[in-house]
Amino acid sequence: MNTIYLVGNIGKGPEIRTLDSGKKVITFTVATTDKDKDGKETTIWHNVKGWGWIADLPLAKGQEVFIVGKMVNESYDKKDGTKGYSSYVLAQTVKTTQKFTKMASQTTGTQQQELHEFNDPNSELPFCL
Repeated sequence: MNTIYLVGNIGKGPEIRTLDSGKKVITFTVATTDKDKDGKETTIWHNVKGWGWIADLPLAKGQEVFIVGKMVNESYDKKDGTKGYSSYVLAQTVKTTQKFTKMASQTTGTQQQELHEFNDPNSELPFCL
């Protein structure tokens, strides 16, 4: 199973590109913070990519987001002929309200599966964009 749940803040402003096919892709970074047993905080930066309707969301630097996605590892050829590698989270769901911070920290098992399955951008629930 390759499922990642992130709750964090968007770093630099998201970049949106439109491909020749007309499909949109958005890339941004998300900072998550963990505390160790001594209370010391560590921040981890995650590269995130989203396609389609996710690229249409009004995302901005500093905004708190809840992301459900999967880890993707890719290789590519660099200009100097060597292999390069990149890793990112492919976002399948992105939510942007404080309500999800509390929900994400309290969910396990079946509840997480329900959150994962809820990714309808046209929903009329108040916490969806």
